[in-house]
Amino acid sequence: MGKIHVLDKSVSNKIAAGEVVSRPASAVKELIENSLDAGAKSITVEIKNGGIGYIRVTDDGSGIEEDDILTAFLPHATSKIHTAEDLYAIGTYGFRGEALASIASVSKLELITKTADAEMGVKISVEGGEYGESECIGAKTGTTITVKELFYNTPARFKFLKKDSAETAAVTDVCQKAALSRPDVSFKYIASGKEVFFTPGDGVLLNAIFAVFGKDFAKNMMPLSYENEGVKVEGFIGSAAVARPNRNMQIFFVNGRSVVSRIMSFALSESYKNQLTVGKFPATVLNVEIANDKVDVNVHPSKTEVKFIDEKEIYDGIYWGCKNTLYEKPYVPSVTASNERTPDVKIAPEKVESVKERVFIPSVKPETPFKPVIKEEVKAEEKKTGFTKIEPVKATDEKITYAAEPSVKYDLTPKTEVKEETGKEELQQEMEIPKEADVRVIGQVFETYILAESEGEMLIIDQHAAHERLNYEELKKRREKNEAESQMLMIPEMVSLSPSEMAVWEDNKEFFESIGFETEAMGEKDIMVRCVPTGTEDGDIKDTVIEMLDILSDSRHDKRTFLEERAMYSVSCKSAIKANRSLSVQEQKDLVVRVLALPGINTCPHGRPLCIKLTKDKIEKEFRRI
Repeated sequence: MGKIHVLDKSVSNKIAAGEVVSRPASAVKELIENSLDAGAKSITVEIKNGGIGYIRVTDDGSGIEEDDILTAFLPHATSKIHTAEDLYAIGTYGFRGEALASIASVSKLELITKTADAEMGVKISVEGGEYGESECIGAKTGTTITVKELFYNTPARFKFLKKDSAETAAVTDVCQKAALSRPDVSFKYIASGKEVFFTPGDGVLLNAIFAVFGKDFAKNMMPLSYENEGVKVEGFIGSAAVARPNRNMQIFFVNGRSVVSRIMSFALSESYKNQLTVGKFPATVLNVEIANDKVDVNVHPSKTEVKFIDEKEIYDGIYWGCKNTLYEKPYVPSVTASNERTPDVKIAPEKVESVKERVFIPSVKPETPFKPVIKEEVKAEEKKTGFTKIEPVKATDEKITYAAEPSVKYDLTPKTEVKEETGKEELQQEMEIPKEADVRVIGQVFETYILAESEGEMLIIDQHAAHERLNYEELKKRREKNEAESQMLMIPEMVSLSPSEMAVWEDNKEFFESIGFETEAMGEKDIMVRCVPTGTEDGDIKDTVIEMLDILSDSRHDKRTFLEERAMYSVSCKSAIKANRSLSVQEQKDLVVRVLALPGINTCPHGRPLCIKLTKDKIEKEFRRI
């Protein structure tokens, strides 16, 4: 008897579901695309428990004919593709029923639909691929699909789902991109009973951006329109004010479909060279229009990756489109007085259009692609030694006195505690601090490194890396003891977040508090920072918060402790002494002795060395004395 046999339909559907529907976000994506293909002008997405327990997508599209309902749940059911050639001319998102069979086979699904010419709607339930009886029901024109208990009958796949907050973030990302791809459609997105965003559907992309990401984000976006050799690029690119420590805010579409493309990301980054600081990535919402036969959207099951016949024309379109915009209207950051704040004005969705008129000046597209001529200018500059001359510290048996000088900005004094022993109070330091006789601080070089001498060795200490490590060790101790130290801001800092970032913050409020942050939600897209960990500089607060949220949202790592440690690295780095900063003599002494007291640690939290040692023999060999 042969060993090869055809799988049962219920088994093959579950396998197919694993390819098309890997998590709640992919189910939501398929349902939204079906709604768009049905001509919907209003779509509401509601989820609970990250979409694992509940998904409902309601649209006002054309609905499904009663005779087509059962067919729509069959695998590979379509009304748009008849031959293989049709695959290369797909101009829409998909087709009604493309993923219904897969979703229905691994969930408890209910569909209610009505066409415009039908008197009554039709309701049908499908559980694990098994159909229930259909019935007539009163309904509005359109379709509502409710999906409950996703993967309830496939425990192997269910266990690979992440926690609710991570799945919610993934669904949020899908809904954001859908709303931005079709500003002519009104999207409402509700997560766990809370309205996350509601777009007006008036066809104005900037208004959709405003609704999804908020006022601060929208006002820092610059309009872009560029066309050359059959490639049309339109949308918005962001100023430095909305740059992020990752590429999560880079949203690309090809012919209206959300895609991931390395060549598009690379072209964007190249166009921003010398515009952003290292480690920052520009925000963008761009749509590239190109002939359907020049792009293949079927290279990936989820259709998020694309392949272009001519990648160079795509690169040129994005690169020169962004260059033209950046050079045409250079971004100049506004300066707000320390005792003033921009009022937190909320604009109703129907009034959002006025934002475009207030914020932007219409751009004029150049007749030919702008290619700036870069002239190399060599300026003769006087070389500086960067060496701060300091009188050597005399060797003595006396203990170092950590005096608080008025000019000292950073508190480098080692923390102490009072220990009671045999009825006697004695001051004991948490770390053994070397005696001053054991180390001689020579001075500061390039306002970045501290030179010192200890036990026949010359030490070169990186002041930023050293202080970063000390901050991290102190922060870790405080958290372990639940004794976070905070400093209150004279003027609270408002930080605007995307819906995904807001969800991560809500899930990690306790962690923020445990290391010294006091934060509070102010509306749907902003948080107010009232207190920060001691030592954090005012200018770094927004970047620190956003960078921490980026780290905590890293879905590649399930270990919470690992992500929290990385977040503390970020806080330690932001609050550390920077390079190119002059330190007083006392600050140098304090930093050196504390670093040398670290038990077997010679790297910052990110792995860079704190101290380089040169022995006397090594130096004398270089000078050929020996």
